Amino acid sequence: MAALKPLILYEQTPYDKSDAEDIQIFLQDHGVDLVGLPDEYMGEPQFLGVNSSLQAAYFIGASWLVKDKLPIIVRPKISKVDIAEMLIKALSISSEEEANYFSKCYKISFEEPNIETEEGKTQLTPLLVIHYITLLENVVKHGLKRDYITITENLTGKIKGHILFNQQLRQNIIPKREDRNACRYQVYTVDIPVNRLLKRTLIFADKMLLVYMRNHNQYGNLKARINMLVNAFTGVSDDIEISQVKKMSSNKLFRHYAVAVQVAKEILRRYDYSLSNVSTETHLTPPFWIDMSRLFEMYVLYLLRQAYGDSIEFQVQGTYQTPDYVHKTENMILDAKYKTIYGGSFQSKMIPDIREISGNARDIVIRKHLDNWEDEPECVIIYPARDGFLSFDGSLSEIAHEKPIKEFHKFYKIPIRLPIQDK
Repeated sequence: MAALKPLILYEQTPYDKSDAEDIQIFLQDHGVDLVGLPDEYMGEPQFLGVNSSLQAAYFIGASWLVKDKLPIIVRPKISKVDIAEMLIKALSISSEEEANYFSKCYKISFEEPNIETEEGKTQLTPLLVIHYITLLENVVKHGLKRDYITITENLTGKIKGHILFNQQLRQNIIPKREDRNACRYQVYTVDIPVNRLLKRTLIFADKMLLVYMRNHNQYGNLKARINMLVNAFTGVSDDIEISQVKKMSSNKLFRHYAVAVQVAKEILRRYDYSLSNVSTETHLTPPFWIDMSRLFEMYVLYLLRQAYGDSIEFQVQGTYQTPDYVHKTENMILDAKYKTIYGGSFQSKMIPDIREISGNARDIVIRKHLDNWEDEPECVIIYPARDGFLSFDGSLSEIAHEKPIKEFHKFYKIPIRLPIQDK
């Protein structure tokens, strides 16, 4: 049986088409139980977190509801949201702790069958390209790994290492090439297999950028970053066998290398290791997901750090919970909530979030990260809105006071406008 057309959903939105009941019956017949996600879930979503009512969660991507028979695609709820721009900003935060947090923002399941879709409708390619460029910049910053490699060469007029007597006899002595020496020697170099893999994938990333993002407003910036990386890999060949790529393990590499190698292998697998396969005609994608809630948190962190620098602490561990941000100098506890309900008047749905942040604001361990920890901190919820701020300008407390949550003491909300694709 050929796979059915993908079921298209939008995140945090119920499926209201006329065939909803037929789909639910089909799922029941195949023993599929859609359980949805618990609140504030940050793990790997089963079936993209879609629940039994066919309502999507805050994960976008592509998945199989019934393997090889019924795929599902979940798209962003905010029309034309520029995921690539959000990724670039989120990945510009360079601390290892925050990079580890971002690494759990998405996953690609190459071991599962591909799903037929329109490439332009997915977010996978920009995600791979931007993440890989950022990882490779971190590799270059630490310095390219060097190692000894063994070279076998028929040298003219000199000897290196040791002579290979069988080859010397066959290649030089019998043909009476007395000026030649068949030698085997070692050199300490950056031109090693792991660096060749990274450079080969960098060439892929350059072609992917041209094909999929040439009209994006960040194209020039990303292209310049790739050119700088190419220069950093001068002296490294891109000649590597597919068998070497498949066998290459990242377990024994430095951490900054290991993640880059993992993503490099994923990129090469996506295009079947062929540079000629990078094409806009590709209509197949491996199952993948992006956690939009976590990506929103990282994007807001970028905006806060741009405005307030080290005064902003991220994911401060309290006694029981962890707030998203602490503003030390302005005595504020902040949480990013990827929920549009905060754009309207107070609703009972907001109560769990308010209770959570209230608890954080009374946690002594968290409050001791504030400059004036004995004073009652202000609590702020940051949420996405079309009429929100593009950046923070001025005192964060003054910005927050423009939108108080009047039902609660010292509670405020700040709308953030997500970047929108204009092409």
